Amino acid sequence: MADIDRLISELSSLKTTSAVVIGGSRAYGVNDELSDYDLYVYSDVKPDKAFDNERGKVIEPLCSYAEIGNEYWEHEDNIILKDGTHVDIIYREFEMIEHLMDLQLNKGFAFNNYTTCFWFNLLNTKIMYDRDGTYKELQEKFNVPYPELLRKNIITRSKALIFEKLPAFDAQIEKAYARNDIISVNHRTAEFLASYSDMIFALNRIAHPGEKRIIAYALKYCKILPKDFAENITELLSDFSDKEKTLNAMHNIVNNLKDLLTEQGEM
Repeated sequence: MADIDRLISELSSLKTTSAVVIGGSRAYGVNDELSDYDLYVYSDVKPDKAFDNERGKVIEPLCSYAEIGNEYWEHEDNIILKDGTHVDIIYREFEMIEHLMDLQLNKGFAFNNYTTCFWFNLLNTKIMYDRDGTYKELQEKFNVPYPELLRKNIITRSKALIFEKLPAFDAQIEKAYARNDIISVNHRTAEFLASYSDMIFALNRIAHPGEKRIIAYALKYCKILPKDFAENITELLSDFSDKEKTLNAMHNIVNNLKDLLTEQGEM
């Protein structure tokens, strides 16, 4: 039995575990030699120190290195198995996912970026253990057409952040260059592209796959794309020290996006 299979078996045997699923590139079939494993463990209890200690007793013997109970993003264990496999184990509760899905799919709530990535994760994870069938039920419950209210709200919010309102990222990037603040340029550009990709996937009625391989995923699955989509993003990110080049690429992205939105009746 491979080390990852042993780990999944041990996690599934914990009395608090409701489900264990594989997400990320391993679930979607686009993994490469650098891909780690993303395991999502759904539990009956909210993670705390006692829960960390219980897991550590079964996880650490399988590892060459283990960090149990990290909370830099979600509650996680970040480990390296004895065979060298890197694994991120993320702990969640069903209640949190159901609340988020209701907020987005039923009420149309849009975030600043990556709005639908939890929905994408729920629908596309591979079930390894599902004690009561609850995870499968959630997948079926929320396997619905892209809600039009959510689509509209993401587009409206993203337009405001990309180019429409006073706090829009395009103006912030220009101000950052005027101050010669290259770190701010980098940060605002990342936010600009996050809102941009949120809008692109909403326009196409496709759940957002997350922060990795966005260009490749969009090119493969999105039928509605701005002119020079990949080329302009590549140009934008190629050299922040070249102010003229970066701003020209950003303006091209914004103008081509406006053209697309006009074509789609969203302006």
